[in-house]
Amino acid sequence: MIALGAGAIACRNEPEKPPAPPPGLEVNDVHARLNPTRVAELTMPASIHDVQATVRRAKTAGLPVSIAGARHAMGGQQFGAGTILLDMTGMKDVLRFDREQGLVEAEAGITWPDLLQFLRDHQADAGPQWGFRQKQAGADRLTLGGALAANAHGNGLGMKPIVDDVESFVLVDPEGNLRRCSRKENPGLFRLVIGGYGLFGVIAHVELRLAKRVKVEKLVEEAQVKDLPALFARRIKDGYTYGDFQFAIDPQSEDFLRRGVLSCWRPVKDSAPLTAEPKTLSEENLAELSYLAHADPAAAYERSSAFTLGTTGEVGWSDEHQMGFALENDHEALDVRLGSKEPGTEMLTELTVPRERLPEFLEDVRALMKEQGFSPIAGTVRLVEKDDATFLPYARSAVAAVNLSLHVVHTPAGLETAAARFRRLIDLARARGGSFYLTYHRFASKEQIAACYPEFPDFLAQKAQFDPQERFQRAARDLIQVANRVPTSIVRAGGWRLRSWTAPERRPVWSGMASHWPRSCMTPPCRSPRPSCRPSPTRSDSRSTRPICRTDCARAAPMSQPCPGARSPSCSVISRGRPRCSSRWAMAMARC
Repeated sequence: MIALGAGAIACRNEPEKPPAPPPGLEVNDVHARLNPTRVAELTMPASIHDVQATVRRAKTAGLPVSIAGARHAMGGQQFGAGTILLDMTGMKDVLRFDREQGLVEAEAGITWPDLLQFLRDHQADAGPQWGFRQKQAGADRLTLGGALAANAHGNGLGMKPIVDDVESFVLVDPEGNLRRCSRKENPGLFRLVIGGYGLFGVIAHVELRLAKRVKVEKLVEEAQVKDLPALFARRIKDGYTYGDFQFAIDPQSEDFLRRGVLSCWRPVKDSAPLTAEPKTLSEENLAELSYLAHADPAAAYERSSAFTLGTTGEVGWSDEHQMGFALENDHEALDVRLGSKEPGTEMLTELTVPRERLPEFLEDVRALMKEQGFSPIAGTVRLVEKDDATFLPYARSAVAAVNLSLHVVHTPAGLETAAARFRRLIDLARARGGSFYLTYHRFASKEQIAACYPEFPDFLAQKAQFDPQERFQRAARDLIQVANRVPTSIVRAGGWRLRSWTAPERRPVWSGMASHWPRSCMTPPCRSPRPSCRPSPTRSDSRSTRPICRTDCARAAPMSQPCPGARSPSCSVISRGRPRCSSRWAMAMARC
């Protein structure tokens, strides 16, 4: 103690104050828990006018916006660091129900149970009833807007993704204005927004086309994977309208990924009595099955398949039978029960392959998992018809969609292992002529995205044109950066440089802002070269003996007028190197 007059200073070590928490609020998804993101602000709009006001306020403040519903997506598309996060779950009202035409318009934050309850309450009489045709399988508390953003699918047989059931929607654009989009009104936006993961604005209202609500009977049987393509085809021919297959998950069994339980539903007469007490799994049953899937997969499959086989013959409604409860935020308790040294969760991947190649694909997956010593916690096969209505289709033909739920350990080494496994599974799907679904994780490589989604550069160019101030860009960077953390400079440029995006055995697509042109050489709106640029021929196009300009400051032929009737922001090089315009603001490569 050092005396200084009447006072004294105590010379002792004071404990350091803990650092102040960073500003904002941390949010995460409810399943994988691998997307912790600190947003600047979270707001829950109660109406479309609240959404408009928030977007306009964000514009004035220069802040980006992200959009979330029930937060089930595992790829992080619904969050963005430093954004104003719109939690859409406060917008859950039904706005209009046209019982004659079978159309219902609702706010985008409504969940499937709420929509189901509304349709029940407003069709309590004995007349013909309407119901939704499909919803995401495996969970219920999912929003209608989220289903559109991911272009989700269910377990329908002979059904396209949910875009096929959408009559129209209302979008709040980057300026805060309202745009109704349908196949006739703003059709380009309709294609981009459904399956567009929130890059183009906020889906605020959705008009859904319903189907006649009918009674369906369930048929359950054990089946071999090698017989699945023929079995599914037979069930469709016999009039079954829903179906899925759950396969054995015990890697020590000969049945591993080779045998499982096929469940299908077919319409029956209105006079057929509904099953009075259908069998259901309680939350405790699901928790026990989840534990066994980790600790004793043979027992998990035995119990699960026995339960499912016991439901054969049940009769229910075509919409109600699609409902299914899913556990959320349950893995902390499971980790304690398993005695895990490190925290972990499950993460989904969905691989799509031509249906006739499903057995060989699952044999490839089986060999990989046995070789590397891992297995799925759960696995399901569903069918999806060709999607020809969205800009980024994951079902380019009639495909089998294979869902695999893998355990991921939340350590750097665990994440690296998971990333390698997910990428290897995508490679196996590609080798069988397939693809993957962008929604569930961000581990795909640039090459994999380029091969499976060749329209992606054009998609980002459309995004850059529609939202040049990147109002919703931050919200989408988690999607864009699925490919090995793409450099921010490339993302901000409005797309990938084409040379890093050219898929094997594919020709480059000369696409608006996603091109070989360095930005120093480009001027808007058509990105024509500045006078200082010089041609730099580097190769010959196989369709022409003339060289094509493609690197650095090559000379372009900018189009001064919009192209009539154009829908895509791309120009392609045709014979003799002459440009063909196919966009409103296009850049075509000319002869050098």
